[in-house]
Amino acid sequence: MRRKAKQTRSIVTTNAILMAAAEVLEDFGYNRATTDRIAERAGVSIGSVYQYFGNKLELFERVFDRQSDLIVTGLQSYRIDESIPPSANLQKLLDISQGNMTPGQFRELGRIPELKGRIAHVSEVVLSAIAEFVGHFHPQLPDKDRRIKAELIGASAQSLGLIRRDKKGLTGAIALDL
Repeated sequence: MRRKAKQTRSIVTTNAILMAAAEVLEDFGYNRATTDRIAERAGVSIGSVYQYFGNKLELFERVFDRQSDLIVTGLQSYRIDESIPPSANLQKLLDISQGNMTPGQFRELGRIPELKGRIAHVSEVVLSAIAEFVGHFHPQLPDKDRRIKAELIGASAQSLGLIRRDKKGLTGAIALDL
């Protein structure tokens, strides 16, 4: 990153650029996303984009890093609520695992070769959290089986679209029995 935003106005500008980048990523995909489009969507000059970000890749790395920080921090603070059913707890866990990304944004970030290792790391954190969740409700299961169940839950939620988000947020819910 070129310049770190310190003052309130520059923090607001940086946030606007990052939000615009996420929207442009959703609307155009990574290959067709341009810093000009991002600047226009953010309502800033192209010079402002380059003041804080060296290039398009650096900008999208920052978009991903913000999301991964949100996901990892959320998973670290997640606690099972014994007053609600396991399926509702799982829904909360899966919501945290997705962060604020839409499926389209996640798909497009996954196409950036420089992010593959970071995505794999966050995916591992998510699977570990789901395995821990499974272990809470099935303490008799060996770790290997918890991991298998976690992988099945994660893959099912993703491929079946049990977690749905549009640009405004969550639009669907999950109902899986453990």
